[in-house]
Amino acid sequence: MATSRKALAKKAERGTKLKFDDDGVAHSVYDLVTEEEFKNQGNPEDMKRQYVEETAAKLKVVDEDDLEEFREKRKLKKLKREGRLDAE
Repeated sequence: MATSRKALAKKAERGTKLKFDDDGVAHSVYDLVTEEEFKNQGNPEDMKRQYVEETAAKLKVVDEDDLEEFREKRKLKKLKREGRLDAE
């Protein structure tokens, strides 16, 4: 039997990532679908376009929030520099 950690790690079994659902049943994180299931989901080009549109919509909302936050910080910085806002 090996005594070093490296030797033990080489012989050890690889870990698997599990995700538990609401009922407490473990599922593999990397559940792969079969080719037939994938084909039944629809046209890959449509799925790709839909994913890109959804992601772009989410990013647009986040970008708008970030821009509003930036403008507010810039406004406060300007007021502070001009002396209209008490130093905190």
